[in-house]
Amino acid sequence: MSSNDALVEIRGVYQISLDSLQVASQSVETKEDSLGLLKNTLFMQISDEEALRRIDSGKSGIDDYLVLSLWTVFERQLYEYLQQESGRLAERGASSFSSSFRKKLEREIEYWRIDDILDDVFGAILDKELIGAVKQIKKYRDWLVHRNPKKAFPGNITPQRAYDTLSDVLSSLRDHPDLANAYVAEGAGLQA
Repeated sequence: MSSNDALVEIRGVYQISLDSLQVASQSVETKEDSLGLLKNTLFMQISDEEALRRIDSGKSGIDDYLVLSLWTVFERQLYEYLQQESGRLAERGASSFSSSFRKKLEREIEYWRIDDILDDVFGAILDKELIGAVKQIKKYRDWLVHRNPKKAFPGNITPQRAYDTLSDVLSSLRDHPDLANAYVAEGAGLQA
């Protein structure tokens, strides 16, 4: 599955979830007309106000889960890209150095800081503002996961902004002249 397919699939699940919450909200608001829909649900056991509050809370949670899912796919795609590139380098100049470099990269890439990868590896080919936007998404992702009260709230990242930004990075990598030929020849890799 290409990176774009994975991001689109995640966004599709998100939209279905939002639509489901909207149906639930409308059903609570028109309970008399929706008793069949609400039968055997929590909504029949709590007040309308509480049901609507929980639906709003659910939407916020779904927004956060979408950002987390998008980030996970994006980060995995960057790691896979670097591993593919190290393999191509090793094939071009099969030497003991390139072989050792590839093994080291494959063993330790999971421990590299994503900020360093963005700045040091992709900084030469990606727009600095785009890298900054990706780092904001990363900060928001970290805040969602850890909720460290000692760290300030980094500002809300909407699911659409996360999707657009991360897709832009993958498209930029796919379309960059230094990188595109590798993917045309291989017929795989970065699709946004």
